[in-house]
Amino acid sequence: MIVIHLVKLMYLISVCNKTRTQADKIMQLGRKVIIEDKCPELTYELTLLVKILKEERVVFTAHDFFPIDYPLFISFIGAATTYWVIMVQFQLTSPS
Repeated sequence: MIVIHLVKLMYLISVCNKTRTQADKIMQLGRKVIIEDKCPELTYELTLLVKILKEERVVFTAHDFFPIDYPLFISFIGAATTYWVIMVQFQLTSPS
């Protein structure tokens, strides 16, 4: 049961990470087009987009409580492993 939830969490984190990576790529590409000035009619819009992406980074959070990223997944794995080890220890020490 917990494995299914961890797989779902990993998928969610992966999607959030890919979205953040794509936003960074868009910002870099926008800067490149602005510098090369290949599209003068889009320069103003690209400048605004790059400014917005620079000032307001794409970050997914759980209601601004904690970020949804790979360290979160590692924390869940650590918590689940700790819980499992404690449960095994209790079963070994309980009289049968």
